Amino acid sequence: MSQARPRPLVEPMNRQEITFAAGGGVTLAKQLRAGGRVSGAAPIGDGVTRVIVPGAAMKVIILAVVVVACGSEAPTPTETVCPTPDPNTLTYDNFGQTFMADYCLSCHLSTLPRSQRNGAPLFHDFDDLIGIVQVSNHIDEQSGVGPAASNHFMPPSRCPETPGGPLAIDCPQPTDDKRRQLAEWIACEVDRPHSF
Repeated sequence: MSQARPRPLVEPMNRQEITFAAGGGVTLAKQLRAGGRVSGAAPIGDGVTRVIVPGAAMKVIILAVVVVACGSEAPTPTETVCPTPDPNTLTYDNFGQTFMADYCLSCHLSTLPRSQRNGAPLFHDFDDLIGIVQVSNHIDEQSGVGPAASNHFMPPSRCPETPGGPLAIDCPQPTDDKRRQLAEWIACEVDRPHSF
């Protein structure tokens, strides 16, 4: 004798249902059901989850999805590959250190406390090679240009005049050629032997 699977119940009236699969897209369907309340999300099988929200909240969710979908692209790996053999033409000493000083260190400096980083995450510090290598994929996804993506998320439009200061000036922006060099340097640097 098998037990019937419990069905999530929601309040009557206009409720919106969001059904989504892990790694998949979101679909919206208007559902009118009667019953009690449901809280949270209800898994409905094969990595699919159903969430029931009030109609007003659904309008906010839909608006947010539309704004995000229409207004920006997601950070994407550039898929840049280091040439074989590694030509060692772009190194930390002749490219990376200067690039970071010119475009990143006003916020991504290890000596800056959280309150002076202007939103830069802690431990995303680019004043030494180990800090860069540790988050090299994030740098590529935010600022690199390559065969699979052209990322211009960083630097932002406004920067501090001095490290840790208020956002007071327009940030200098690297050219696409510099961004391509950044992606290539990172692709090569992460595969090079290091002693840290």
